[in-house]
Amino acid sequence: MAEEVLVAQSLRPEMEAAGENLVKAIDNIGLITNAVFWNLTDSGTWKLIVSSPEVTAQGALRIYRQIQRAISKIPKDFTRPELMQISLATPNDRAVRAVRSVVRTREEIGRIRLEEVTVDDVGIRSMLVYRSR
Repeated sequence: MAEEVLVAQSLRPEMEAAGENLVKAIDNIGLITNAVFWNLTDSGTWKLIVSSPEVTAQGALRIYRQIQRAISKIPKDFTRPELMQISLATPNDRAVRAVRSVVRTREEIGRIRLEEVTVDDVGIRSMLVYRSR
């Protein structure tokens, strides 16, 4: 029987910079976030998770438009994330709740790594947390 081996791609430095640049841009347009982090999915791809109470209040489409506007305001000589790399979440999302229970950045932007841990029955392969409040 053949065994499938999945090799996860490392989070590249330019992706780390793109995430931090997005948090700054989101702050500048006034979008409220309670968590922003890169998350390595089970399929081995990285997703930039943006959690905001506004997802419930305004709807995902409006928030994606605001994030697209924030991305467009990142200077062209800075690394920008692609909109397709971003997933929205609500504050009640299980992964968001798990991250917020172990990491608190307050208003600052952090770069806190979580590797191969389980928090509140949520398995975390790899994460880079910028914001968790």
